[in-house]
Amino acid sequence: MKVELITKRDDLLIRRLVLEPGEEMPWHTDSCHRFSAVVRGEQLRIEFHETGEEVDVVMHPGLADWDGPDARVHCGVNAGTAPYDEIVMFFLRDPGGNSQLEPANASAIALPTSAVFALPPRSGVRGPSRNTTSIASIIASCAARYFLSPLPR
Repeated sequence: MKVELITKRDDLLIRRLVLEPGEEMPWHTDSCHRFSAVVRGEQLRIEFHETGEEVDVVMHPGLADWDGPDARVHCGVNAGTAPYDEIVMFFLRDPGGNSQLEPANASAIALPTSAVFALPPRSGVRGPSRNTTSIASIIASCAARYFLSPLPR
């Protein structure tokens, strides 16, 4: 697992995560609202600790969506044959709060500036639209929406 901290301040953390095929995240809960954008990947399996339930989610570059807090202990496993790569914006509830995942020994990775995502439709339906934009544009757009229309905290 490789993790890159892109930026952090009291109420916002942006990080990149890369999982090789078969690699998994540590067990965690999600304590805040977040916006995720898939850079690359095919399938992510979410495993729930208490129930043993497994949910397979088909992924593709450009898939982007909002998620809320989830107190269930779970982990994500790259169930695909290619690396899984995502960028997540965590909207922290408390100043300096924890997002979900900040391993101290994670390897740093370079962020390609040429990556392109498709923006999700405004209706909230998962999946890319026909318009594409850069990582920086997605992050700027989401951050602007966050500060102009506050989410529940």
